[in-house]
This record gives sequence, C-alpha cells and structure tokens, in this order.
Amino acid sequence: MKKYLSNQKILIGIGSVSGFIILAFILFFLGSNKKEHLAVRLEEEKLLNTRGIPHDSSIVSWDGSKVWRPNFLETEKVLQKSELATPKILFMEYQLEYRYPSDSRPLTKKMADLLDPFKINQEKVPIFKPDSNGEIQGYFSWFSSLYMVTEDKPAVAWLQVFDAKTDKPVRARILSAEIQSDLVFGEKPVGVADYNDSGAGYDLEANDGIYTFSWIPRKGEKLHWGELTMKVRFDAPSIKLKETEASFTFNSTPIIPAKFTGNYRESIENGSLLIGAEIDIYKPGQYIFEANLFDKETGTPYHWVYMRKYLEKGTSQRIDLPFFGAIFHDRGFEEGRFILRNLRGHRMNLPYDPRKLNEMVSKGIEIPDTFEPLQEWIPLPEEPYITLNRYDVAQFSPLEYQGSDKKERLRVLQDYAAAWEKAHGASTDTVMGD
Repeated sequence: MKKYLSNQKILIGIGSVSGFIILAFILFFLGSNKKEHLAVRLEEEKLLNTRGIPHDSSIVSWDGSKVWRPNFLETEKVLQKSELATPKILFMEYQLEYRYPSDSRPLTKKMADLLDPFKINQEKVPIFKPDSNGEIQGYFSWFSSLYMVTEDKPAVAWLQVFDAKTDKPVRARILSAEIQSDLVFGEKPVGVADYNDSGAGYDLEANDGIYTFSWIPRKGEKLHWGELTMKVRFDAPSIKLKETEASFTFNSTPIIPAKFTGNYRESIENGSLLIGAEIDIYKPGQYIFEANLFDKETGTPYHWVYMRKYLEKGTSQRIDLPFFGAIFHDRGFEEGRFILRNLRGHRMNLPYDPRKLNEMVSKGIEIPDTFEPLQEWIPLPEEPYITLNRYDVAQFSPLEYQGSDKKERLRVLQDYAAAWEKAHGASTDTVMGD
C-alpha cells in the first residue's frame, strides 16, 4: 500500500511539473509583443486551416454570443501527432484539456474500453515449447462479458486454444480448473470451476472448441473477496501441446458496500444535465462512480462521467451525475431523449479516512498498511435509465468549463511562467527542446 501511494504521489508530481513547464512556454508567447517567426506562423496556420482547427476566423455563435466550438477529440489527436511544439500549439492543447471538467468528458464510438467497461477480450497469449529456443507451439485467449461479480452472481469466462502454425482453433483437453483467493489472503484454493463445451449452462455452442468456465462465489464469504484467479491446466494432443496453464483474473465482492435502488431524477442546472441516481449506502467511505450517456434514438455516445465522493451510511441517498452542457454542442446533439448505461461504482477500501489524508501528511503520520482487498463493487443496476423528458440543444450551455480549480491552476502557472521568463527569457517562436 505504501508503495502504491508513493507511486501515485510521484505521478502527480511529474504531472504538475510538466504542466508548469508547458504553460511557461505558452504564456511567454501570449504575453510577448515580439514578431513571430514567419516559418513558425505559416506552419501553425497550415495546421489550423487544413485540419479544421478553430482559430479567429472560425468562431460560431450561440444565442448571439461568440463561442469557440472545436471538434475536441479530432483536434486533440491532430495536435498530438503534430511535430510542431510552439507555445501557441501547446496553449491550444491546454484549452482542449480544460474545455470540459474532469468529471464529465466526451465519449465516442472509438472508446471501446469505456463503451463496454466490463468486457475482457484478451490478446492471444503465446505458449512456448518446453526446452526450445523460444519456439511458439500454440496460443490461448480468454474472453468474458463481466470481469466483476457481486454477492453470489457467477463468474463466467471462455477459453480458446489455437495452433501456432495455422492460427486455427484446436480442441483442448481440460485437466483442472481451480479458483485461488486474492494475494492478500495468500492465494489459497477456494473452489473449483465448472466447465464444459457441450452447450449446457453458460456454454454458447456445443463442440465449438471454446470451453466455458463458471464459478459462483459464496455470499458473505471473506475469502471470496478481491481479485480472484481462475487457474486452468490443459493440454492439446492434436498439436502435441503438453500440459500448460492459463489464468483468468476477476474481481469478486461477496459482501456489498452499497446498492443502487433503481430510482432516478433529472434536471438542468447551470446549462448542464444532472441525473440523480438513488443509492443505499451500507458501508461509509470513498466511492468512485462512472456512467455513460447515449442518444436514445440513434445510440450516439455523448458523455462519460467519472466522479468520487465520500458517502456516509444511510438509505435513499442521491449521487448527481453531471453531463456537461458544451459536450452536447460539440458532439452534434440536436434534440431527443437520453439513455444512461453502464452505471457502475465501487468503494475504495482504504486503511485510513481519505478526508484526513492531508492532515496525516502534514503531521508526518505514516500511511498504514492494508491487509484487505482495495475494492468493493456495487451490484450493477438491473436496467438502464431513459430520461423522462426530451431535450433540445438550446437548453444546454456551450460555454467551456470555468471552475475554480481551473482558474487557480492557471493563476499558479502564470506566476511560475513570469518568474521563469524573468530568469531565462524566451522568444515567440521558441520551440520546445530548443
């Protein structure tokens, strides 16, 4: 746990320093009256004009107000691929990052991990021939529609084996299928998985060479909590594959910390859509919630929400999921109803009160070790939520995010940039790395 927290602090520190350095260059460019180098200006204009990146001549209007409405994701992708690293380009990257708040981000069809957050479709894992110089004899691959289970819901996964020479599926011979506990509980044997390729139970098709494995955790059993491993031993005589092992990892929560009630409410506040999901909290603590918002008629994805909140024990509490208004404009929404899918959440099983972390650090109090799994999942809602009302894009604000966190960070970075400029100086056509 100590190592984990230390790594997190290091990453936060690196991110902060990187932000300081980037914005230092940005602000010099914006505050300087020197003439920009012609070659740099032409290259910037080429990038802006040919790629459709908004600049002074591409401002659009909403309710009579001039508002910048970039194609967030495409613009960001173009900028990241660009070899040009002038302060102007870096400043545009900063604008794109902070156009929306951190808890409400655009969602597109290319974001497979967010669109289907619990699906596992493992890349083929090579099986090396024993006592050979790296010769690959075959491959195996796991896939599952749900890597997380709660209470006594079954964990189900499918295993397929392939011939390395032909890349075609081959029939494996299953020798054993054991379930092991989480690392913090010593990776002890806690059960045996059922398996078949006969079309029975969770098996989709008989004799297709894809074996289905299933195991039901025992509700309330602590040893069935955490990151469990399904260890399968098999061979494949048709390709002379000797006994080998394939492991599938999944998360199990036999004692749930909370439960969604299935009740919702919706409203528009400050130009953004809020969907309140009711929840019963059985165990107080730091919770993380995520959800996806789609167009009900077209299925177009619009938002991904990520938020964390400390919740006390109690029933009929509400978490308000914010869907930022500008994203509806930037993603091309016109009018209709929405459907809320993939609402999920878990409790962070921390060995300290996260509300007192700053106080602990300031007082030099050591972060205690933990001897329990770090996550406790909430059962998924039985049905998605469809908004009761139809909405028009004019109901949502197109204005970019202006939260206090953004303003404060900009102020700090401006002060840092001013100090850096005084110490080093910079020209308007400075390129990062020069």
